[in-house]
Amino acid sequence: MAVDFRWKDPGLAWNLSQYGNISTLILPDSSIWKPSIALANPVDRSLLFPEDDFDVRVYFTGDVIWIMAGTVSTMCKPFVKYYPFDVHTCSIKLFPMSHTLREIQLTPTLKMDVFDNFGQWNLFNERVHTEILDVFSLASFDFSIKRRPEFSLLSLCIPILFLGVLNSCVFLIPPDSGERISYAITVLLSFAVFMTIISANMPKNSDPVPVLCYVLMVMMTESGVIVILTIYGLRLHFRTEKRPIPRLLRLTAGLFGHKSASESNGNACNSENLAEGQEGNERTNESGKSWKRIAEIYDKILLVASFFVFFVTLIWYVVAVNTK
Repeated sequence: MAVDFRWKDPGLAWNLSQYGNISTLILPDSSIWKPSIALANPVDRSLLFPEDDFDVRVYFTGDVIWIMAGTVSTMCKPFVKYYPFDVHTCSIKLFPMSHTLREIQLTPTLKMDVFDNFGQWNLFNERVHTEILDVFSLASFDFSIKRRPEFSLLSLCIPILFLGVLNSCVFLIPPDSGERISYAITVLLSFAVFMTIISANMPKNSDPVPVLCYVLMVMMTESGVIVILTIYGLRLHFRTEKRPIPRLLRLTAGLFGHKSASESNGNACNSENLAEGQEGNERTNESGKSWKRIAEIYDKILLVASFFVFFVTLIWYVVAVNTK
């Protein structure tokens, strides 16, 4: 940042004819009086460029130009609720630290001719105004900055979107493959990794919390529930057929699935040869229902439910971002 201070000091004026028509002098800033400019909202040091020396240009009319340049660190309250589509408003506030409003009044202007938008931020909506800070004249430069979301969308949002889809696909893996549990836990750990990445990019005291963090937490919670439900589904699938199926499960299976014709014919033939002592097992497996069939219907229900939760969460995030 470059700061251009200009003022008129009648004591520094001189007559051109008496001094060989010399109209301009360039002097060290320590050789004349100059205002002590400080930041009203500093991060570390309040004085503006305290360790640097800048020459002063003095004209025969008494006009003085003092140009300083360097890096200014100021505080800005973040607003990351709609990350990565967040917009922030920051201010740089300058005031003469040793002089009151009656002695020095600042009249600020802003020139953005040499500014170039680059990196992850776009600068827009600049505003300059004068404030009164206690007994001091304060110059306030307000800027609105908007994050460029392309990188965050490609590196965070789209991978999280695909993980949400993969999270539900665990119920499509055949139970006999033996890969369901490892697949579900891998997706859960992937969500934990992305949660860590987003937490590293966010301010530690961000208020409010980004909506994306809530979305990721919902998806990670869903992934943890899916791990538990997957374990229970595998227990259903590998349960022995000698164990009777509860009536509630048989009724639920009847709502979501029907036996095939081959199962019906097989059950009809077997029922003719069963002894009276096997009537309990016959009732257990009536309508062609078995524990494997119960587990298959269980997977279908959870597949639809998990996709439903995923799409509801996604729509909620889109609506929240677009209604900001």
